[in-house]
Amino acid sequence: MTVFTIARYTLHEAARKRLLLAVVLLTFLFLLVYGLGSHYLAEQIRINVPRNGPGPTFIVALMAVMAFYIVSFLVSLLAIFVSVGSVAAEIETGTILALAARPIRRWQVVAGKWLALAALLGVYLAAVGAGVLVLTQRSTGYEPPNPLPALVLIFLEALVLLSLSMLGSTLLSTLTNGALAFMLYGIAWVGGLVEAIGSIFGNEAMINSGILASLIIPSDALWKGASFYLQPVAMILAQNVSPAANPFTSATPMPPSMLIYSVGYLVVCLLIAMRVLTVRDL
Repeated sequence: MTVFTIARYTLHEAARKRLLLAVVLLTFLFLLVYGLGSHYLAEQIRINVPRNGPGPTFIVALMAVMAFYIVSFLVSLLAIFVSVGSVAAEIETGTILALAARPIRRWQVVAGKWLALAALLGVYLAAVGAGVLVLTQRSTGYEPPNPLPALVLIFLEALVLLSLSMLGSTLLSTLTNGALAFMLYGIAWVGGLVEAIGSIFGNEAMINSGILASLIIPSDALWKGASFYLQPVAMILAQNVSPAANPFTSATPMPPSMLIYSVGYLVVCLLIAMRVLTVRDL
C-alpha cells in the first residue's frame, strides 16, 4: 500500500502545480487551432477537389497524422517536465528527509512517483488523442485506420522518457536533468531524421547513425512505429514509392525487436533509479 500512498501524494502535488493548468490551457488551444484547421480544410476540399478523387483522403490523412505528431511531442515534453524534478527537487529542498525518516523504502518512493506520473500521462494522452480523433471525424469524416495501437506506442514513448527523466532525477539536479533529458529527446528526433534521409539516398552510415540514436533513446523510433498505424494504405504506398514523401513517418510497422528493446529500456531505467536512490547518501 505504501507505493500507492506515494502515488496518491504525487498526484495531489501535481494537481496543485500551475504546470498542469498551463498544459491544459495550451492543449485546449492546440485542439482549437486543429479543429478550425480541419473545418476549413474540409470546406476547401469540398469546393476545389472532386468528391471521389484520391486527393481529399490523402490531404486529410496527412493533416491527421501530423496532428498526432504534435500530440506525441506534447506528451513527451509533459513526461519530461513532470518528472525532471520528481526526486531531485525533494532532495534539494530536504523534503525527502521527512519520507526517509518514516518506515518507507526508498525504492517505493520512486515506484510510487513513477506510477502516479504514468497514470497522469495516460489520462492526458487519452484525452488529447480522443479530441483529435473526434475533431477529425466531425470536420472531415475521416478516421485513421488503427488509432489504438498508435496511441499505445505513443504512451510507451512517454513512459520511456518518464523513466529516463526519473533516473536522471535521482542522480542530477533538476536543471541539469531537464537539459539532459530534453537534449536526448532532441538527439533521438535528429537521429530519426538522419536515418530517413539516409534511406532516401541509400547511405548506410546515415542509417546506422539513426539506429544508434534510437538505441540511445528509442523515443523517435516509437513515434515512427505509431505513425504506421495512423496512415491509410495510399499514404504508405506513396512512401514506399518515394521515401522522401514524409521523413517524419514510417511506411513499415515497428520491428518486434525494437519494441522489446523499448520496454526493456524503460524497465532498466526505472530499476536503476530505484537502486540509485536506495544507496544514495541524502
